[in-house]
Formats: sequence, C-alpha cells, structure tokens
Amino acid sequence: MRLLYITASYPFGGSAESFLEPELAELAALGVRIDVLPMRRTGVARALPPGVTLRAESLAGSVRTTLRHRARGTGALLRVLRQSPRVLARNSVVIPLAVAVAASIADEEPYDHIHAHWLSHTSTCALAISHLTGSPFSITAHRWDVYVENLFHAKAERAVFIRFIARACRAAFEERVGEGAGRLVDLHMGVESSERVDGPPPLGQERGTTLRLVTAGSLLPVKGQRHLVEAMSLLRDRGFDTTLDLYGDGPLAPELAAQVSDLALADRVTMHGVRPRSELATTYAAGQYDVFVMPSVDLGGGVHEGVPVSVMEAMSAGLAVVATETGGIPELVVDGVTGLLVPDKSAAALADAIQRLSDDELRSTLAAAGTRHVRTEFDAATVAAQLLALMQG
Repeated sequence: MRLLYITASYPFGGSAESFLEPELAELAALGVRIDVLPMRRTGVARALPPGVTLRAESLAGSVRTTLRHRARGTGALLRVLRQSPRVLARNSVVIPLAVAVAASIADEEPYDHIHAHWLSHTSTCALAISHLTGSPFSITAHRWDVYVENLFHAKAERAVFIRFIARACRAAFEERVGEGAGRLVDLHMGVESSERVDGPPPLGQERGTTLRLVTAGSLLPVKGQRHLVEAMSLLRDRGFDTTLDLYGDGPLAPELAAQVSDLALADRVTMHGVRPRSELATTYAAGQYDVFVMPSVDLGGGVHEGVPVSVMEAMSAGLAVVATETGGIPELVVDGVTGLLVPDKSAAALADAIQRLSDDELRSTLAAAGTRHVRTEFDAATVAAQLLALMQG
C-alpha cells in the first residue's frame, strides 16, 4: 500500500504531534510506503521513522502550481467548501496545496489511500486530494476538532471511515451530525511498549522516602500544570516528602516558573523544558520516577484532553498514575484499578491522591494493572494493524 498521511505540522513544530510517530513506524513496519504531508512547516523537521518520507509540496509554494494547472473539479470542490462558511477562508487555503499534490501525483504511482489527522483543514485537504485524484481517504478525529464544524456532513459522507481516538469524541461528533452518518469507528492511538529496566525500590529502601513525581506535556491552560504546582505546595506544608520534574514548553512557561518561585518550591519542582519522547522513555524505564501526574482541566467548548499519549507511555513503562476526570482520560485510567482519578482544577484532590501513592502496595498494584491495560488496549503495533485493515476495507 502507498499511503499519503496528512498532519497539521508533523514532522515540524517541535514536539507537536510527536504522538504520531509510533503509528507511522508500525505502519511502515507492516510494509506500507508512507509520504507525510504537513500543513505547516515551521522550524526544523524531526527525523522520520524508517520507511516514511516527507512530500515536497508546501502551502507557500503551491499557489503557482494551482494557477498553472487550473485543475478540473476545483470549482465543484469550492462549492463543497461553502457548506462551512465559518471556516471557509481556512479551508480554501489548502486548495492550492491539494491541487499541487494532485498535479504531482499525476506523474507518480497513485496513492492507494489518504489519511488525515484532525477534522479541521487537514482533513479538508485530504477530501480535496481525494476529489481531484480519486484516491479514497479517511480521518482520525482527536478532541477539540469534533466541536468546530468543518464540513462534518460532507466528510462523514465521503470518507471511507472516521476514526475517533476516544468514545467521548465520537459521541460529541454524533450529536452534531446524527447517528449513522458515515462509518464511525473507535480506535485509540497507540504507544510502543516500554520495558522498565529495574523497578524502583519501595519507599524507604535505598533511595530514602521521597516520592518522585513527573509530568510531561505542552505548557497550555488545558494541561492544568498550575494546579499540580499548587498541590506541591500543599504537600510540602503537610510535611510530605516529594519532588516534581516538569517536562514541556509553551506559552505558560514564564507563569509557571514564577509560580514555582513565589511558592518557594525551587527545591522541589524542576522545569526541564522539552525533551524527546525517547529520552523520557529511557528515564521511565530506568526507574527514575514513581508516579506520573496528569492535572488536565476541562475548559469548556470541547477544550479538554483526548486520551493522552504521555499518560499511556508512562503507564506502559510501569509508573503509577494520578490524572483528572476530563475528556477521554477515564477510558485509559480506571479509578482505583489502573490509576487514581480526581476532579479537575483541584490542587487539594491532586495532593490527596499523590499522598495515597506513598503506599508501596497500592502504588505497585495500580502500576502493574496500568501497564497490562496499556499493553493490551493501546499497543501501537496492534492499533496500526487495525488501522491498516480499515484502510484496506
């Protein structure tokens, strides 16, 4: 199979969409020849997995191709775009790129399938290339994109399938388009299994009694890191011995750094910036942490977590997890079974759950169950095989 894989920015954009790498790697391992087409190209491109290549076309350079080729069918396509007037301008921007890709494909072996991540302008580009070339297409929907109408009915009707990474996302989509609109399937994103080298010793043995916490994610309001920093202050005031390593970057970095300083937590909270996923996986596997915390919040209007890949990776590596009851997280973290769930926006609830995990037996039991759950339900190789089967019909 020859596959065109459309992204918002991957392999550009730093760590954005890095969660796509395991899926791409496993599809390539199954013999799929993959070309990646990002909508945005900002910064330095990440190294692509073996068997995956980057298409040359870009939004910036595609207008000239559109003017030269004036592809037949573009007028009909523009009429389809007018069905979503609120996002017409953004959708129209991708048409030159779609025409440029279609023009190049005319001189190549055609794609057997086109797959786009996000129900936004990325999948509009997939729809357009499919319209111009005849190749079938499909879509992966994530979280916020199911709440911003963008040719939902047209995409549901024309796509071979729309995959939802969380059941909550599919339910939100069905509220907007109605049940039975197209082929809608539930299929999580997957992660590579990570083997812990030597599990951390119980508290009080070899390394003292400090409970070592870690969190990783973009520094954005939806991630809720400020509530975790506040929880660290509460734990200190209770006399509880814990440290937090905070990985990630984003617009809230200065605000979080100021919060750490204002609360006098510099000896307990360390901000590391962005680290490659492979580097984090190595630290997890080496047993450098005990608990992964995901303090995400629901900001309303569909702005919440899907099923966070960062949590999957931590669970796969054998870390116990504390997370909030937002978005699709409860599909991954089952309270009291594979981790602990708490209400969002509550530093006190986070502190209480973290403190509970100082119990060696509880922490070990939840961590083991979480690892089994991820490796059974969220294994990248299994998910990629299921996705490929959907593409092949």
